[in-house]
Formats: sequence, structure tokens, C-alpha cells
Amino acid sequence: LPQTGFITFTACVIDVAIGYTLFSAFGYSTPLALLALCKVLHTLVAAIPLTPNATGAPYLSVAYLLHQQAGITPEVLAAGIALSL
Repeated sequence: LPQTGFITFTACVIDVAIGYTLFSAFGYSTPLALLALCKVLHTLVAAIPLTPNATGAPYLSVAYLLHQQAGITPEVLAAGIALSL
């Protein structure tokens, strides 16, 4: 169990770091805490039976949060979602 937890935690840290690097490449300095919150929000929305990952609802909720809190434009968010997939 500790090894599985470590691997999961490491994957999450890498995912947040990739998001930070991606938005930095577009010229946006997004706080790591906000990106970690987005990861949690995506997971929680995807866990709702009516909004699985394939519906796009988790991505939309994260995009809305990033647009409101970090001021990232919709064009950059669309490119970021496309590149992260």
C-alpha cells in the first residue's frame, strides 16, 4: 500500500508540474496550489455518475476555474486541454 500511494502521489505531482509548464509556455504564471485544486476538482466532477470524463464536464469545470482565478483566456485553455489529452 505505501508503494502504491507513493506512485499515485508522484503521478499527481508530475501532472500538476506538466500543467504549470504548459501554461508557463503560453505566458501565464499559474499558482501550483490552484493547479492542484483543479486536479481535485476534475477528479470529483468525473466521479459524479452523470458527468464522467468522456462528457467533458470535468474539463469545463477546471477551465472555468482557471479562467476565473488565473485569467487564462479560453483559447489557451482549449489548447491546454487538447495538448494535455
